[in-house]
Amino acid sequence: QLVAQKDRNKVTRQTQIIIIGSLFVLLAIGVYAYIQSVPKAAKQPSQLPSLKQDVPPSASSPKDLNNGPIIYAERITGTVSIWSLNPETKEKKKIFTDADEELKIKSTGGLTEDGKWMLISLGPQNEDVATTHSLISTDGKAVRKETAKDVASTQPPQVSPDGQTFVWVGFSNVEADYGYTLTVQRFDGSNKRIALRSATELLFPTFSRDSGSIAVVQVLPEDLAEITLVRLEDFSKEVALKTEKERIHGIGYLGENLILSTGPKDDAEISKAELRLLDLKTKSTKQLSKNSQLETTPTGSPDKTSIAYIARSIEEGRSVKDTVGEVKVFRLAGEESEALSQGAFIVGWST
Repeated sequence: QLVAQKDRNKVTRQTQIIIIGSLFVLLAIGVYAYIQSVPKAAKQPSQLPSLKQDVPPSASSPKDLNNGPIIYAERITGTVSIWSLNPETKEKKKIFTDADEELKIKSTGGLTEDGKWMLISLGPQNEDVATTHSLISTDGKAVRKETAKDVASTQPPQVSPDGQTFVWVGFSNVEADYGYTLTVQRFDGSNKRIALRSATELLFPTFSRDSGSIAVVQVLPEDLAEITLVRLEDFSKEVALKTEKERIHGIGYLGENLILSTGPKDDAEISKAELRLLDLKTKSTKQLSKNSQLETTPTGSPDKTSIAYIARSIEEGRSVKDTVGEVKVFRLAGEESEALSQGAFIVGWST
């Protein structure tokens, strides 16, 4: 009986093992069937994005800009008009005039990067000082976006490409504060900061394309001058170029580099100048043009291939202000265009 009982227990254990094994087999078959029923796309592991296609480009990546019209000013018998000019077709359109304005245009101060707004400085007709500085639309509707008053600048104020601020040059003859100041501020007068102080004259303040720095000419004793770059983030300063016995008639940006209009210091009549390109990385210059005309208000094209400027042939006994200029375009490929129109100064080159 004892032996028979042991045999029965052995059979029972074997039966249990068989049952449990069968259950595992059935479970495996069920799992396999489920996996086969799931669509292949769902069971594939997620893939990492492609660095070339799926990651959006950085917001700071340079944009490819196309050339739009040149905006320039023309002065005829005391009236200043602002024109938009297509340099390819020579088609032009008047977008603003001070003929019916109580305050008259004294200077212009560049364009915003989108080309929709220009800075115009206005003042009483019989005075040289501008008392009002306004952002005016370039669409011909003369809409005024921003206006700053009580800003007495020795140089034409310049608007930043992003349209947020403008820069101007102040002068004080008070002994304690004597000298010139390069000031950046918003149009409502807020966020006013002095970016540079100088005991000597500051000329032609110009914003970089990214609105992050300002280039300015500092006149020094003994026929010297230097172009200083001021970073607005921390007001750090860097001398980009020193000149000797040269007169700088204007500067402007062409992409990340500077365009200079320079002439001999001993040119008593201020009748000659040439265009040069200053590489701000290597601090080297390249002569672009050389002729007997005075070339002023150089302005780079958005696509970095050309320079718009005003060319004047100064006659003996006449001043720059009394001489009618011509709007011209210099192409870096070496081709200089014919005169496109009469003009007094370039406002900017829009996209």
